[in-house]
Amino acid sequence: MSSWRNDWFVVGSIAGVVGSVLKTGLNLGLYKVKASDLHYLDIAGGMILGHRGGKKPRTRFEYGLGTGADLIMGSMFGAGLAFLIGKTPKGHEVTKGALFGTALWSTTLAVGTLLQINGLSHPKPKTMATMLGASVAYGAGTGFLIKKYAQFGQAKVQQPSDVLIQNRYEDNSIGLENSQYYNRELEITNSRLQ
Repeated sequence: MSSWRNDWFVVGSIAGVVGSVLKTGLNLGLYKVKASDLHYLDIAGGMILGHRGGKKPRTRFEYGLGTGADLIMGSMFGAGLAFLIGKTPKGHEVTKGALFGTALWSTTLAVGTLLQINGLSHPKPKTMATMLGASVAYGAGTGFLIKKYAQFGQAKVQQPSDVLIQNRYEDNSIGLENSQYYNRELEITNSRLQ
C-alpha cells in the first residue's frame, strides 16, 4: 500500500515548508536583535514584487506575498533535497541537508546580486553570516525531517506491463490453465525492461 511517506515529492515539500518556517524564524530573530539588517521575507517579497535597489515590502499584503513565496520556495527546495537524498546511499541526511542549505544560501546571494534584490547586491558580512546560519539550519532541519518520515524504498513498484499482462490473464474467460503462460510472459517482459 502506498503512503505519503513513500513519495519523495510530498515528504520533501512538507519538510521544506517546516524547514522554511525554522529558517525564517531564526532569521527574523537575528534581525530583531540587530544581528542582521535583512531578512528572508524582505528578499522573497522583493523577488515576487520586483523591488529593486533596496526597497522592502511595506504593506501586510506585500509581506503576505513574501511569506507565501518563501514557503513555496522552501517547499520546492525541500522536494529537491528529498529527491537527492532518495538517490544517494542512506545515512548523513542532516549533513546532506546542511550542505544543501549552503547551496541555497549561495544561490540566494547570487540571484539577489544579479537582480539587485533588497540590498543583496552589497550585503554586509554579518548579514551574510546570519543568512548562512539560517540556511544551514533550514537544510539540516529539512534533512532531519526527511530522514525521520521518508520511507522511499518501501513502496511497491509495479511496471505498467505487469498490469496489462495481469489484466489479460485475470479475465475469467481464459481460465486457470493459462496461468503458466502469464508467469512466462511476465518473466520475458521484465527481462526486456532491464
